[in-house]
Amino acid sequence: MESASTYEYFLRRAFAFNEEKHCFEMIVNSDDNAHLSRAQLVTNNKITSVKVGTAYAMSIFNNVLINHSADPCLNESSEKDRLDSYLDRVLQSKKMKDIISLIMDYKNDVWGKYLIEWDFMLKIKNPKP
Repeated sequence: MESASTYEYFLRRAFAFNEEKHCFEMIVNSDDNAHLSRAQLVTNNKITSVKVGTAYAMSIFNNVLINHSADPCLNESSEKDRLDSYLDRVLQSKKMKDIISLIMDYKNDVWGKYLIEWDFMLKIKNPKP
């Protein structure tokens, strides 16, 4: 069940970027029209939907960070390629546990570098003015 909640909260955060506050909040499931942020997708082993949802969420995080963070690393093509490599690895995954592991790696690596958890939100550490 921890895997399912890890997946669900990862997507619910990605789908709720607040541009004015430079942060990711948390949507309620009813705001996810594609129903990709449902923990049941993991528990029911719907790997294709989980791949699509995870890759889409990572793409949102990557693009928001590139467009809204002032961190100079995000201007480097090697960093953009590194971020995009997460999407490739998710889409190539054959097992649910591998996708969940990539979510955890992404959170530790990317969130840890560019975002800070604050008041139930993820704020960009160095937002563009």
